[in-house]
Amino acid sequence: AAFEPDRNVAAAPDYGLAAAPDYGFAAAPFRVKPLGAADTSCPRVYVYDVPELWDFPLASLRDLATLPADEVFGETCAKGRSLARKTNQYAMPLLVIWRLLRSTRCPRALRPEDADLFLVPTYPNPKQQPDWRRKCAGERAALGPGGLESKLPFLDARTAHRHVFLLGKGHMSALPCETWWSRPAGLLKRAVRVAYSPQFNATKDELRERGVPAGPLGPFLYDDVDV
Repeated sequence: AAFEPDRNVAAAPDYGLAAAPDYGFAAAPFRVKPLGAADTSCPRVYVYDVPELWDFPLASLRDLATLPADEVFGETCAKGRSLARKTNQYAMPLLVIWRLLRSTRCPRALRPEDADLFLVPTYPNPKQQPDWRRKCAGERAALGPGGLESKLPFLDARTAHRHVFLLGKGHMSALPCETWWSRPAGLLKRAVRVAYSPQFNATKDELRERGVPAGPLGPFLYDDVDV
């Protein structure tokens, strides 16, 4: 089906939420959708557009949805077998974003009040570890003095644990990306970070020697107790 960005976007329902508590910051001017109030069969995901962290050469985020499957999943392995493709093993973030932008079964949220989750695309082009090091090295300069949080207008104490980062490789590859991956600060510490690997079954001492956080790379629970 053709990509229709405004499909299935209705007026935001009133979930009966009280005004957001005073967390000591300027709360984003929208009502957070409570978990468990899903109005579709799958979560609605808001996809941020952060050009400073976008590195897919064939299309911008805005244009990605128009690309054919061959450009994202790779060409088919055999004629007539469209489900078997030569997919790059590090392409997971790109595949997820492409499907979110195009899906009619799980239409993405175009407004924050409709979102169950908030996805932040971070360098989705498939790459090896040396390329990750180069990307991470220039990240702070690219983001500017406000850092990544200044690019995420819907990140606040109510939504931080619903923000998601995807890494198309083992978690060790993005250790130099401290802003959002290995050493996030402030609200970004509560965001979910997903990679291909566990922490290699290393001991806490081994992780400490490598400079890897010993705890999980994400929050323990999805909860709305602070809303």
